[in-house]
Amino acid sequence: MCGVTGDVVEVHLPMRLRAEPLPGHSDVVAILYGPIVLAGRLGRKGLTPGADIIVNERTYGDVLHDEVDVPALIGDSQEMLARSSHREDRR
Repeated sequence: MCGVTGDVVEVHLPMRLRAEPLPGHSDVVAILYGPIVLAGRLGRKGLTPGADIIVNERTYGDVLHDEVDVPALIGDSQEMLARSSHREDRR
């Protein structure tokens, strides 16, 4: 893309809460707010230096080799999102 000095590019990102299934794992979803994946810091147990860099999301579970307690939301992802306390239509 070529531009001219002074050109302005506007990007509008829909900032809404949504769930997207992981490729190859329809029973596992990522929760996103707009383009941002919501995640938590759960510690480094089971991670070797550099192993926390996931190059391919299809191998998302290959980095953890120790048992690590991870919180899980179990249920219908769309129902959970509908019941969330931060929805665009509530602002």
